[in-house]
Amino acid sequence: MSSTTASAVKYDFTTEDRDATEGALNYEVEGLNLDVFSARYTGSEVEGYGDIAQSEGDGLYIEYGHKEKHQIDRYGADEVVKFNFSEEITLSEIKFSFFDAGDKFDFFFDIDI
Repeated sequence: MSSTTASAVKYDFTTEDRDATEGALNYEVEGLNLDVFSARYTGSEVEGYGDIAQSEGDGLYIEYGHKEKHQIDRYGADEVVKFNFSEEITLSEIKFSFFDAGDKFDFFFDIDI
């Protein structure tokens, strides 16, 4: 009989600049891999959209046809960030910045882009 104890793993997307990419930004912390993709919500589905990038001090953002530092917003589309972990996880915390009363957050899981 064996037991596995899960440990908390923290991803901090504010530590460095990473260029925008059509593909995924790839991360690895304590053996847990994470691919981060940009997408948009069309009202009925989530589909690939724009480029995902990372800004030191600000975090993840999506570019589509123009530079938008530190924003995942509804400018041009309902933008979505897809997190694809290498194994099943329990999500315990998400932190946001640069938001105001007009912003909203929706959570989707087990979706394919």
